[in-house]
Amino acid sequence: MVNNIKTSVHYFFEQVRIFDKFRGLFLFCQGPRVKFSA
Repeated sequence: MVNNIKTSVHYFFEQVRIFDKFRGLFLFCQGPRVKFSA
């Protein structure tokens, strides 16, 4: 039971890290475009 919870938490943090990486990449790509239009 405890092992299952640890696995779920680990999986959740992996998902968050992947999402954060994509969000950072998205913002990085958006940055120059926003500067040009401003």
